Amino acid sequence: MKFKIWIGIAISALFIWLTFREVDYSSLWSAMKKADYNYLLPVIIITMLQFYIRALRWGILLEPVKKIGQLSLFSATSIGYMANNILPARIGEFVKAYAIGKSEDVSMSSSFATIVIERILDLMAVLMLLFLVLFIVDFPAERSGLENTLRTGGMAAAPVFLLAIIFMHYFKKKSDLFKKMAINLLSPFSTHFAEKAGRFLDSFASGLAVMKRGHHLIKISLYSVIIWFIAALPIHLTLISFGYSPPFSISLFILVLIGIAVSIPSAPGFIGTFHYACSKGLELFNLPVEEALSISIILHAINFFPITLIGFFFLWRDNISLMDAEKLEEKAEEALP
Repeated sequence: MKFKIWIGIAISALFIWLTFREVDYSSLWSAMKKADYNYLLPVIIITMLQFYIRALRWGILLEPVKKIGQLSLFSATSIGYMANNILPARIGEFVKAYAIGKSEDVSMSSSFATIVIERILDLMAVLMLLFLVLFIVDFPAERSGLENTLRTGGMAAAPVFLLAIIFMHYFKKKSDLFKKMAINLLSPFSTHFAEKAGRFLDSFASGLAVMKRGHHLIKISLYSVIIWFIAALPIHLTLISFGYSPPFSISLFILVLIGIAVSIPSAPGFIGTFHYACSKGLELFNLPVEEALSISIILHAINFFPITLIGFFFLWRDNISLMDAEKLEEKAEEALP
């Protein structure tokens, strides 16, 4: 676990350096003052709405285990995001499972299984958006070479998305066979890693149980589309607050870049990786360096502070102590893939 922590910190430090190395700080301050902060409240509300809908989607995934009320779902979701923002090694997923287990008497393995599926759903959504957005976004003429390269990458994402769907279809029917194959393949290299892969596949199989129910799958898919559409709105409104009127496809493109960036190991709160992906993506559309960075700082703050404060409130309300963080890390090392 400590190795993962230091790797994440090192990666964040690298991206912070890459992001800020050419910045003129007086221009950055001027750019920050340029924004119309009347947009701040609606952007925060929309961002919180996205987290709330994520909680509702998680509730659908949990229905085969137990039907859980919206407040409990939002509480555990908020605590999980708060933990990811302040604790290392993406431990928030484990804390989220721990929180719902404590409040609703759901087993850790069952709740964590649904969180594994959430991860995969979001990864598939990012791949699908990448494929779609790269064919509708208009890059500046001078970026034509990069545009062709990115669209080639988007084409490469399509078969990955298709293979993921095919794999999930067959995995549902033959999960034990896939688990046995994975363990046999990995055991000669690392028994520990083979065991972790086995636990991950058990969680994956358990989480896929909801996929056997057609009406659940339709609801989950609908919620996923809504989540990613809503997630792009704060980006769009923040660009408007800086005086730009971009097509919505640009906001979706930036969202995809951020989605990829936050999947990279990093320090708590995705510091550095978030800022680099957002600012460099905006620079592709000829935004000045300082304005692009200002937008990324504001968007990161909006995604960081409100949900962290709400998470701390529910942490206090549900009597969950972060003094147990070290124990949670040890358990997460065993539970997380």
